[in-house]
Amino acid sequence: MNAVQSYEEQKRALNVLLGRDPETELDVLAYSVAYNDYSISELAKEVFANNPTLKSAEMDLDQSKLELKSARSDYWPTVALTGSYGYNQTESDLTVAMDNPNTSFSAGLNISWDLFTGRRNAQTQISKITLKNSELALDAEKLSLLENINNLYTAYENSLVVLDKQIQNLELAQLNFDQTKDYYDQGLVTSTQFREAQLNLTNSKISISQARNSAYMYDFQIMQISGKLLEQQ
Repeated sequence: MNAVQSYEEQKRALNVLLGRDPETELDVLAYSVAYNDYSISELAKEVFANNPTLKSAEMDLDQSKLELKSARSDYWPTVALTGSYGYNQTESDLTVAMDNPNTSFSAGLNISWDLFTGRRNAQTQISKITLKNSELALDAEKLSLLENINNLYTAYENSLVVLDKQIQNLELAQLNFDQTKDYYDQGLVTSTQFREAQLNLTNSKISISQARNSAYMYDFQIMQISGKLLEQQ
């Protein structure tokens, strides 16, 4: 009952994340028996290319660079170019023709330079510090992602080894149960020994389910951190 309740709650949470009515019906497909084969070097490239957190840090760095350029631009003089053109013509009802238009053109160039640099210097220093902090944050994020992807890769590979060992253990538990059952039918072992063999077989099946679920969870985390999970949606 607890498992069913958790299952229903997770379906509602998924519907909410998708922007749908929480009670929208959906079917959950069983996992595939195939597991992804990863390369740590390729994973690192995909993480640096697709990880959303890293992309956000890169955008912050670009923004800091633009702010520094903007602060430095205040040091340059301001140039203003002006121009005007005039046309004037008078028409008269007199019989004497007065078609004598008057045209004029003027242009000007103004250059101004702010001599008070205190505020500009302070803003530039702040922008430099912000840029440096953004660079450090980006480097720290890269190191953190490298650590996470290596840890996840190692855990994923280890979970597959554990799953393989659990499958072997199930085979042994099944053989032990079959043999114990024969002995029990022949009256060579007690009911307690038979129940122990039965319990070992059941625990082996549960251990395989746990190992398989652990491998899938690490697999999903790898796809999430490398941006591959979104590609499959």
